Amino acid sequence: MKRFVARVLGPGLTLLAATSCDAGGAYLYTGNLYDPQNDCLGKLEALDVLEGTDPGATCGAKCIAAKNADDGGAEVFISTMCGPAPYKADVSGSSPLCAPALSAQGRGAFCASDSGTD
Repeated sequence: MKRFVARVLGPGLTLLAATSCDAGGAYLYTGNLYDPQNDCLGKLEALDVLEGTDPGATCGAKCIAAKNADDGGAEVFISTMCGPAPYKADVSGSSPLCAPALSAQGRGAFCASDSGTD
């Protein structure tokens, strides 16, 4: 979290300095959207911007359930990001789309440009 400190140096002169409470900065939390019609994962997408140092993407796969921003329908992303998931992300694995999405990830089933599987 960044804080701004203002210090009056004299008449009409103010020094504005940014101080930081974190050691890191920010990083993208990423995941692959599951395509249930083709039983495959789409390209890597940014899901959120989180503060701190990027923890890497070498951890076990987790299913993140969300609502589609366009139509409000269910969708899931598979992420191998380490560290905490985005705030209020549903990582319970309770969505019915999680099991087939994780299976697609385990098989390495990534969607081709024509929306089929590789």
